[in-house]
Amino acid sequence: MTDQEIYGYATFNLSCGYEDPFRLREFLYLLYNRKHIPAAKANFVVLVINGSSWGIYTNVQQLDKQHAREWFRDADATRWRAEGVSSGIGQPGGGGSFGAGKSSLNYLGDDTTTYKQYYTLKNSYKKDPWNDLVKACKVLNTVDRSMLVGTHAKIMDVDGVLWFLAHE
Repeated sequence: MTDQEIYGYATFNLSCGYEDPFRLREFLYLLYNRKHIPAAKANFVVLVINGSSWGIYTNVQQLDKQHAREWFRDADATRWRAEGVSSGIGQPGGGGSFGAGKSSLNYLGDDTTTYKQYYTLKNSYKKDPWNDLVKACKVLNTVDRSMLVGTHAKIMDVDGVLWFLAHE
């Protein structure tokens, strides 16, 4: 059934804590982030399948329309995922090789197709969201330094970005 929900949530992202023996890293990271920036909610669940306990899992909120509605004025916000180099999946702690430096909001030219191998469009209600990504990358990379503060504030939440970078 596609319309089932628990406490208003239809999607659950369960993690067994692989390479995190205390299963706390992701939970604590998101808990702390939520004080300053839009971050997913997280909790712990005991997973039981057909009466058999599979142990404690971390459950992380889906970054979907409901998450956007909790944090932003427009729940129809365009959502992207930056792709990793080797696996094609965005991964934290890329060691400087994330997207070979291409999916780090670098300006790659005005051709939107150039960006499609480095970003995945997760959701959009706009006619052509790729142009917005190109515009943001262009502003971030080509604006004269004397104009940075005023120009960046028009396309992004500078305070939120600084909090995000501090957390990372």
